[in-house]
Amino acid sequence: MKLKHLESALCSFDGSFANPKIYLEQYDCPAALAARVAWSATERGDLTPGCRVVDLGAGPGMLGISAAVAMEGEVWVTAIDIDEDAMGRAIENVEEMGLDDTFEFVRARVRHSCGSDRGGKCGGRGEKRGIKKSGRSSGRLTRSLPNRQSSSEVSPTAHPLRTTPADDGVPLATGCADVVFVNPPFGTKNNAGIDVSFLRTAARLSCGSVYSFHKSSTRDYMMKVVHAWDMGCEVVAEMKFEIPATYDFHTRRCVDVEVDLIRIWHMKKELEEIVDRSKDVEYETI
Repeated sequence: MKLKHLESALCSFDGSFANPKIYLEQYDCPAALAARVAWSATERGDLTPGCRVVDLGAGPGMLGISAAVAMEGEVWVTAIDIDEDAMGRAIENVEEMGLDDTFEFVRARVRHSCGSDRGGKCGGRGEKRGIKKSGRSSGRLTRSLPNRQSSSEVSPTAHPLRTTPADDGVPLATGCADVVFVNPPFGTKNNAGIDVSFLRTAARLSCGSVYSFHKSSTRDYMMKVVHAWDMGCEVVAEMKFEIPATYDFHTRRCVDVEVDLIRIWHMKKELEEIVDRSKDVEYETI
């Protein structure tokens, strides 16, 4: 699918937050940026028919829907978010696009350690978690997973393959996705380093690649972190993230934030470790 056609499709539904929350740093992802993520992943062979996609911090579902539309529904998408309002809007959008059989929805919080090596206070993404499966005829099927607690806080820069679902708060197996899309909080609201926590969790969930937005001003630091994880990293595109006046304290009508769309990927050695570890992951259904 051509980039302009994909962007046009993403403009056909309401991709905005129904009730944006500043403590979650919720800002609408422009259709042009969401389309570029799926298009770039397709061009690089990371997004293909039949693959498993995770949209981490999905919000209204823009990135996950972009993957499904680009592949004409021939993918399985797991959309993860903590906010019920955002998840409700995402479910509506998925149904409007006729993608019910392509999505599942997981309510979970990406756990962020207060011990970030970039300083600042840690923020939160909520507390409850569960899985909702989209579908008109059968209603909403909810499957809960055990609330495993980590025995100690984990640094945002900890190696993804040395962490577990109990560490990062997302109850999905390591390496469960072929590609992960993430539009993380930038860490500007007393939660410095949360962007790295999201990227680390995305890297744990992926057995292939991750596409993520980050402020261009943090590029050198992000590259250093990813290379310390023994992962490859490249800047796919330099873009402007348009942030309209969303909250009462915004004094300007619109602000453009310079962002990098980065792609990170596991090396062969790490891929073998993901396969070995995923064999040992078991979840109970309660």
